[in-house]
Amino acid sequence: MRRHQRNHTGERPYKCPDCGKTFKDFSSLISLHRIHKGERPYKCLQCGDFMLSGYLLSHQRTHTKEKPYLCTMCGKYFSCRSTLHIHQRIHTGERPYACSQCEMTFRHRDQLRRHQLAIHKGEPSGGGLSRCHIMLSKKTESTEFVGEG
Repeated sequence: MRRHQRNHTGERPYKCPDCGKTFKDFSSLISLHRIHKGERPYKCLQCGDFMLSGYLLSHQRTHTKEKPYLCTMCGKYFSCRSTLHIHQRIHTGERPYACSQCEMTFRHRDQLRRHQLAIHKGEPSGGGLSRCHIMLSKKTESTEFVGEG
């Protein structure tokens, strides 16, 4: 449950000591560590890049241009199921990433992170609601970066 909650809070407690990249789950950190160590045993036959097995199939779709995942709401196709899921938030209005410092919500985790850096100075307890409202008044409601309050 805690791991799932990180999808909504944007919390990324696992940090790579080599490059500083952060993750919401430990298994992703381990995968990155394997890449740092050179453990990329699966090779793309199209371009020669090496990667972990979980990425190979979706990577190969960049070469084939295959897009097997259909949005039934608008007819647009996607190469990754996760990309389709994120896209569908446009239609459903779902905004699962909430800022813990103000009332703003976002469709994408990266939008929440950019908001926290720009408005709250990257600190979970920093910033203030008034600056969020100033930013919101400068942007339209559909702006990806700001979100809605």
